[in-house]
Amino acid sequence: MLFSENYDIITKSIRFSKEKNTSGGGKMKIKDRGILNVMQKISNDEWSFYFLHDLGLDQQSEVALWLSNLTKQDDTVLDMSPDDIMEKACVALLFDEKTDKVIASASMMKPQLNSFRQYLGEIGSMFTLEDYQNQGCASYLVHKIDEWAETQPKIDGAYAFLNTKSPRSFVVNGYDGEILKDGKVLNAAEIVPAYAFNLCRTICRDQRAIYLMDLELQKKELDLSVEAFNSQEEGLTIIGDAILKARAKIEAVLDNAKKQRAEKFSDYIKKVHLKIFEHNLKGNSEDSDYYEVHNKIINLYPQNFKNNLHCCDVVVAKLY
Repeated sequence: MLFSENYDIITKSIRFSKEKNTSGGGKMKIKDRGILNVMQKISNDEWSFYFLHDLGLDQQSEVALWLSNLTKQDDTVLDMSPDDIMEKACVALLFDEKTDKVIASASMMKPQLNSFRQYLGEIGSMFTLEDYQNQGCASYLVHKIDEWAETQPKIDGAYAFLNTKSPRSFVVNGYDGEILKDGKVLNAAEIVPAYAFNLCRTICRDQRAIYLMDLELQKKELDLSVEAFNSQEEGLTIIGDAILKARAKIEAVLDNAKKQRAEKFSDYIKKVHLKIFEHNLKGNSEDSDYYEVHNKIINLYPQNFKNNLHCCDVVVAKLY
């Protein structure tokens, strides 16, 4: 499929999503079944919820060691020592009351300052044991972290870098790929602290992603050099021509990466549309919450196509 066709799929998807979500004249409040399911299990004393810092010291150490081992088994998260985990701003946990074992966890890193003088914390290190997946655990834990963070005077919002498995847990909690700030729509990548992108370069195991991130930095430096040459009365010199050629070479590589990203995003969007179609076939055409959630997931891809992320699929954010 041509790049232009993939791009059309992405841009049409955001228009479709807006049409579906604005019907009815107001913003719908999503009542997520997953979060409600976990709440019910907690109410029935099947599961229990705790923050790590609310546990006894011995249990904190035990859980921190267990989580540390999990991070070393998952290539998509940063390897963390037990001390790293204990230093998190917040670690949310679900326990199975029958086994007294942790079944799911999520955490927020210590908030960092962004370019708008706001402190945002990254939510990540999310784990759910296989037997407990698809029951709302991750969505509930994000909900509880948000609930806690909103009470903290030095936390202004949160963000997360996501792959295709995790968008739903954030979408149902009000996270989006674009943020309205002071009357201006900003891409979520614009409000993420620079610290986060620097960390991405440290933990990323994808050598091509690192290469593309390096090219983005080189392109910015060359752009500044071109501006400097253009400001000179004598115009571009031989050195200036060399800079233009180097920039053109970098742009060609980045344009090709963007085409590949468009193809990947169009495939993701088609898969979500297929899920909606299959949901309809089961006689659930009036399930408005389902449509709202999945249309918002679709929306994340055209929103994130506007940024230059290479280390993950999408970034989402939320201001408290």
